[in-house]
Amino acid sequence: MTRFLKGTDRPLAEAYQLALLDLDGVVYRGKNPVEYAADSIRAAEAAGMTIEYTTNNSSRFQHVVADQLKGFGLDVEPWQVITSSVVAARMVAKALPAGARVQVLGAEHLRDE
Repeated sequence: MTRFLKGTDRPLAEAYQLALLDLDGVVYRGKNPVEYAADSIRAAEAAGMTIEYTTNNSSRFQHVVADQLKGFGLDVEPWQVITSSVVAARMVAKALPAGARVQVLGAEHLRDE
């Protein structure tokens, strides 16, 4: 069941400890930041909210995305960026024994994940 955000007079950082932000269209559009996104994210962090970034774009390393976000004035570490390739690699690592051979079809960096 989907739960919708209820209206509140309080800042969201008081109601939630963590925000998972989709990148494309929320934080940036292509190479350009969404207006006021960085200011809002910094304000949420200053209020104590943890921010992590999600994307279904598997074509870039976490550190590359983090560097792009740093260029928008955000203080982002690579571990805060959750890409679809990272999730897939974690699922495979959890499902298979260490040292199992895996055929990777996709972006070159997926092997490194």
